[in-house]
Parts: sequence; C-alpha cells; structure tokens
Amino acid sequence: MSIGTFFHHIGTFFALAAFALLIVPDVTAPSVPHLSLYRTTSKYYSTRILNYAAGNPMIDFGSFGYCVRIIPEPGEFRVPAPEICYSDGVGYSPADAINGVFRLTRSERIDRDVSRGAARLTKTFVLIPLATAAAGAAFLLALLSSLRPSRWASILAVAVSALASCLALVAFVCGIVAFAAVRAELEDGGTSVRAYYGVGMWALLAAMVCSLLGSGLIFFTCCSGRKYRSKDAHFAKAG
Repeated sequence: MSIGTFFHHIGTFFALAAFALLIVPDVTAPSVPHLSLYRTTSKYYSTRILNYAAGNPMIDFGSFGYCVRIIPEPGEFRVPAPEICYSDGVGYSPADAINGVFRLTRSERIDRDVSRGAARLTKTFVLIPLATAAAGAAFLLALLSSLRPSRWASILAVAVSALASCLALVAFVCGIVAFAAVRAELEDGGTSVRAYYGVGMWALLAAMVCSLLGSGLIFFTCCSGRKYRSKDAHFAKAG
C-alpha cells in the first residue's frame, strides 16, 4: 500500500466520522429530549408547568425546538411525568422560553433586541442537516475513489467535504453567538439561571474538524497521486 493510498483511507475515515458526529446535533431536542445544543437550569427557581408538584426546571435547546423538564428536589418522591417539548421548525426564541419557564421579573428578563437576534440566528440550524447530507455524500465519494481509484471522485469528495465544513462552521458560530448573548443577558440581569453548551454543540465542532481533516487528506492524496503518475510517465519515456 502506497503512502497516498494510506492517507486516502485515513481521509475517508475522517469523512465517515464527520457524518456520524453530525447526526448528534441533528437529533437534539425535541427529537431526543435530553440531548441538547445548549441547556439552561437553576436550582433556585421553581415552576408548575408539568403535571406534578413544582421543581427545578431545565430547558434543553436543540436544532429545531426545545424541551422542558422538571428536576425534583433532593429527597422528594414524585410521580414521573414526560417532558414538554416544543417544535417550532426552523428558528425559535430561546430567550422567550427562558423568560417564560423561569418566570423572570421585568428587571431580570432578557432584552427584546437580544431575544429577536437570538431567534434569527437559530434559523441557521437548518444548515446542520444539510451539512450532514454533504458529509455523507463526501464519505461515499471518498469510499468510491478508494475502491475504484478516480481523480474526479476524489476531487468531488474534497469539494463536498469542504462544503460540509463550511455549513457546520456557519451553524456553529451562529449558535455560539446566539447563546452567548442570551447567557450574557442572564448574568447581567443577576439571575441564578445558568447556561451550558450541550453535547450537540461539541459534536458539531468535532464534525467540522473531522470534515476539514478529511478533505485535507484526500486533497493531499490527489496531489501526491498526480505527482507520482507524472514521475512514472517521465521514467517510462526515459526508459
């Protein structure tokens, strides 16, 4: 096995890893209630939005909606109740959800302009499933060029993998900006609501890195393969 073929296989593996990792943010809340891009919680607020006694609410924000669940107080027995999930499709307002669920006072509420800006930025999460589709196509093209060596298939794999990286990057940056603005408002308002990035956000970042590595390695094998073919042709003519 040549060094070019070896690196091509590594690049194909990274393309597969990017595709697998992008599935995680795809299925975040409301698809999988406990899986989130971003999470807010507080042990000092209580609510009665579910069908049992009040407890500490937690909101899991995903790609196309969010889920609210109640964390019972330590030592208390309560009848389990399902999460309440809201699926608003493309774009939703995390600030409105936080203001409503935690029942923030007028002085604690997230600013309206920040709320609108965050809602607009969440619309970019529609790019995540598009990035997943692109990453899957890049993996198939890379696999095809591994089984049946083809420069054009490799070039297409590089291009599609780079596209997946760009789509994931836009969604990741917009998500970071939206939730950072919301968290800053919560801290400035003096609330006890705490915000955390969820596993979906880190999976999106890891997928972006894997996609970039995969496209770089496959591009390297295209260039090295062309270089070695040129050398072989030169030696054949010399012989």
